[in-house]
Amino acid sequence: MSSILRVVACTLLAFYAGRCLCADTTSDVLVFYSDTSKFQSAVAESLDTKYKQELVGAPIKLITDYDLSKVQATSIVISLGNHAEIDEQLTRLPNSVIYVNNTRQNAETRRNKFYTNIDINHPPCRHLRLIKIINSEWINIGYLSSDSNDERLVQLKHCAATLGLQIISATITDQSSIPGATDLLLRDSDVLLALPDTSIYNSHSVKNILLTAYRHRIPVIGFSDNFVIAGALAAVYSAPEHIADQLTRLIRQGKTTDKEHTSGDIPPEYYSVSVNRQVAKSLNIEIQDVSTIKSRLNKMEAQQ
Repeated sequence: MSSILRVVACTLLAFYAGRCLCADTTSDVLVFYSDTSKFQSAVAESLDTKYKQELVGAPIKLITDYDLSKVQATSIVISLGNHAEIDEQLTRLPNSVIYVNNTRQNAETRRNKFYTNIDINHPPCRHLRLIKIINSEWINIGYLSSDSNDERLVQLKHCAATLGLQIISATITDQSSIPGATDLLLRDSDVLLALPDTSIYNSHSVKNILLTAYRHRIPVIGFSDNFVIAGALAAVYSAPEHIADQLTRLIRQGKTTDKEHTSGDIPPEYYSVSVNRQVAKSLNIEIQDVSTIKSRLNKMEAQQ
């Protein structure tokens, strides 16, 4: 299709559909992921759907065999999940690469020269802002860590200082120390902030931690919708659809094809807020509706 016809086609699309997103047809998008991971599969499938709906251009290709020979010179590469061996190979490519993973699990991993990395974990400060919005009278924030050199603890304390909050932390040494550490921590806390850490929050421990918090009448702020369903008061989290939206935006805006621009590590841009009304009622906590909470959270972040 000639450039003139392409412009006309986009103009007609904009007129009838209210939008025109003309992508670079010379750049295909390759998504490497593990089909044994429900999260990665959900992100890949959602991205495939959104890409086809919103972008005009070269097709998207979902790849589960990690065959890098499929990468062409103009390909935009997306790597979902923590795969040290594949990421090491990607560093040798001149292509633009978008990683989506947990940076806490591979902090030392080398990155492709032209990369953007979406950290699936939300910034610690976002969780603290959520707490501040829910109840400004909660000052002492309890935090369990499994790392004596926890970088998130440093970030939490820095952010807490700007919000007028106090971080009270405890470090667990093994699974057996979780109950005692949790019990002691909750005696001096107004709320317990749980951040992703499988050494602490896993299928074997979450229920007991929530029950211990409930006995102390202390609310828990979690990091997933499932955590809230299990008994946490609230959480801010990104579903696979949110990550797919962010990936689509990055591709659409051409940030990944600009060789002069390297975004580095960025947080999830799109997210939801979940609230457990039953827990709020049991703890006599008045809490706003999720749309109001999210609106206030967005406003706070925009002012930073």
